[in-house]
Amino acid sequence: MYRSWATAWITLFVCIPAHACQWLPWSFDSKTLSQDGSAPWNVEVMTLAPEGYDANKRYPVVYFLHGRNGNRNVLSDIHSCEALDHHVASGGEPFLMVAASGGNHYWMNGAHNGIRMSDFVAGELIQETDHRFPTRADADSRLIAGMSMGGHGAIQVSLTHPGVFGAIAAHSPVFRTEAESRKNFEDVFGTGCDYLMRDPVSMLKSDIALLKTPLYLDIGGNDVFGPNTILFAEYLKQKGVIGRFILAEDLMGGHDGGYWAFHLPEYMKWYSDFFAKRI
Repeated sequence: MYRSWATAWITLFVCIPAHACQWLPWSFDSKTLSQDGSAPWNVEVMTLAPEGYDANKRYPVVYFLHGRNGNRNVLSDIHSCEALDHHVASGGEPFLMVAASGGNHYWMNGAHNGIRMSDFVAGELIQETDHRFPTRADADSRLIAGMSMGGHGAIQVSLTHPGVFGAIAAHSPVFRTEAESRKNFEDVFGTGCDYLMRDPVSMLKSDIALLKTPLYLDIGGNDVFGPNTILFAEYLKQKGVIGRFILAEDLMGGHDGGYWAFHLPEYMKWYSDFFAKRI
């Protein structure tokens, strides 16, 4: 159902004569990710610039983390150009979106593999973006978002690097239990204390004060990962965390691009409201 709704919604954008947004691909060799004795880790990145993009102006930035088996093309996959054009044409605040190819490392510093993906996102990726583009380089102008594995990553990166991002948007985040980590993701999460130090749910149950920023959290009603996300949202509500939570029982839709594309205009409005200090 959501695929057809998403297709219908996207056709509304034909009222805009041509895409006014700009796709700006770039890459760089990461010092954070490159390990001793190995070849440089070249990271491919995509920046989506809004209609009327002007290098003499300063823009807030949404850092968008892809899901498992994704890459920097995630913004194109969910029709972000069309949605951003519509958002700006409707009077929304313009912003940049940045997506990097990060592999399947759950956007965290791995327990055993030595890959510091969380440090990369919160440090080097921001530094390189600020160097190349006219950004507003402060936490209140910086939002981290993601879908699926990237939704989990958005929460985890923000928790482990407080003060870097002003808000979090986790779309259909995939939370892993320790039992699941033992089966499939031990090199990333680890087990025991390693797992507890990396799992956002465990981190916040240990210290709810770690979450200091507004949080947007949504999940589709037919999403196979819904139960863990609902439990997470209910726990945050009990603790009085500031945020907008859309639980599975409120929405149709599964864990797929059609769901995210359909809701992207809502996501962008929330991003814009945060940047405009309405949240």
